[in-house]
Amino acid sequence: MNLFYNNIKNQKGVILLLTLFILSGILIITLGAAELVLAGIKMNRLAGYSNLAYFASEAGMERALWEARKNSYALPDVDTDNVFSLADLGNNSAYQVNYASSTSYVTFKSIGIYAGAKRSVESTYLVSELPVCTPDCTGKVCGDDGCGGSCGSCGDGESCVDGACEPAPPAGCNFVFPMAFPWNFSCLF
Repeated sequence: MNLFYNNIKNQKGVILLLTLFILSGILIITLGAAELVLAGIKMNRLAGYSNLAYFASEAGMERALWEARKNSYALPDVDTDNVFSLADLGNNSAYQVNYASSTSYVTFKSIGIYAGAKRSVESTYLVSELPVCTPDCTGKVCGDDGCGGSCGSCGDGESCVDGACEPAPPAGCNFVFPMAFPWNFSCLF
């Protein structure tokens, strides 16, 4: 035992060297863990960017379908890039909608972009699936035709009420009480 003690006593700095090795090991493990945590944070941020890009592409697709179905957008005969686009949706995201046609099928592809992340959504359908809006002015002299157009307008001093032109209430009326005939007014001033 005495020999072992003397042997260690003669080797000065061994404890310092062992402490240095242990601290170096702890430092390496800590740096490795920090690298994993930072990679996770970066991945989470990119996933958030990807989600915003996806929602931008969804907005572009909604617009393309609305234009085709409700706004009577004239579908081009050839494949066309950037038929609809919006440079900023209010959160620095954007979309671009491309159009492709093949025989009786129509394809819209919307690409959403946010902070370098891109996501896309694609919709394909038969052209015959598009609803056709037929204007309907039956029994109407004025007002909306049901397709965004007009059935006509009324003259001066008249207003359109349920598709018919009726005399406008007198100036200064806050509320009109209809009497026996539509042109008779009782006003609340």
